[in-house]
Amino acid sequence: MGIVKIDKALRVFFLLHERGCTMDIKSVTTRQYAFLKSALTHWVSNQQLSQEKADELISSYEPSKAFNFIRVLTAIGSLLLGFGVLSFIASNWEYMARPLKLFVIIGFLVAFNLAGYFLKENYPKTSSALLYVGALIYGAGIFLIEQMFHLSSAEQYSFFIWATGLIPLMLLTRDRVISAFTLVLYMIWLVTSTFEFNQFPWYGFLVCLPYYALWLRHKEQGILFLANTFGLFWLFFGALDLDLQGLWIALIFFALGLFQVYQKQITPYIHGNILLGVAGLSLTSPVLWDLSERGIEYSIPAIGFAILFGLYLLRRIHKGSLFSIVLVCALIVRYYVDLTYDFLPKSIFFIIGGLILLGFGYSFERKRRKGGLNNEQ
Repeated sequence: MGIVKIDKALRVFFLLHERGCTMDIKSVTTRQYAFLKSALTHWVSNQQLSQEKADELISSYEPSKAFNFIRVLTAIGSLLLGFGVLSFIASNWEYMARPLKLFVIIGFLVAFNLAGYFLKENYPKTSSALLYVGALIYGAGIFLIEQMFHLSSAEQYSFFIWATGLIPLMLLTRDRVISAFTLVLYMIWLVTSTFEFNQFPWYGFLVCLPYYALWLRHKEQGILFLANTFGLFWLFFGALDLDLQGLWIALIFFALGLFQVYQKQITPYIHGNILLGVAGLSLTSPVLWDLSERGIEYSIPAIGFAILFGLYLLRRIHKGSLFSIVLVCALIVRYYVDLTYDFLPKSIFFIIGGLILLGFGYSFERKRRKGGLNNEQ
């Protein structure tokens, strides 16, 4: 390993410290982790870095789990087993007495969860797969019991009960699949409550609290990403429930994106760029600004915003933002399609569009090779 590569790698870490970036634990590939350890050892041996500083840097990273055939095999097996059990219950449901139905549901639920619990120490992958089956059976049991007792009025809360019942399991196992699946169930509950039953749950933001508690304890960025994602999801549907105009919703989320993109942690930074992209591109639409439906003159604010937005993105590109390159390309494609699609022959349209994007890609790659671009803000 060359000293030049080592020096370049370490300069990145010191630059992060100088900029005050938080050093939350990040997952890197095994090869990258080994490279980092080698680079730090080189600097310590040459007395260019103290051992304490080296330990501080290496403790902020952990080797990621590579592709694991056993994990994939057990995950697929758990899905097949879960669907098999559910199919067995459903096919014999009409022939069972009510007490037997409850016994079968509770029996399968307890059996799979206990098996997953006792196998966790020695067979963690198999344990996770059994817990996944238990989570599926738990959800199916809720719907079957509602059907059994004719609880149709509780339908809108079925996904909420399912998700809430998985929260203790999520906190206990810290399993990413269970955490993400639980959040999806909460999102389904939020959507169905808002649109099918016209009852937006303002208390729904409390859903984020277990995720934030888990993040505060273990500092896992994936958990923080899930919590913030649901928070943004909840905020958007809350704005719809208040009947806010699309312009105001886009402006609010654009402002929120601007705030988040300058945060030092990676999760708010990613969400900020996503919000800037979605809200920013929306605000370039004349339809969003034409609140009075008076004609084309109301597209002037949209054009003005697009110009300012483009200049802002170019400024961020100059500072080395890779996200901004994607947004600039999206902005170019948006106006290119809008202005030329109806006038150019389709072959010429795609050829010119492809050449424009290739030109930008070549330019940005060339600049990056010279050190002009990085993944910082």
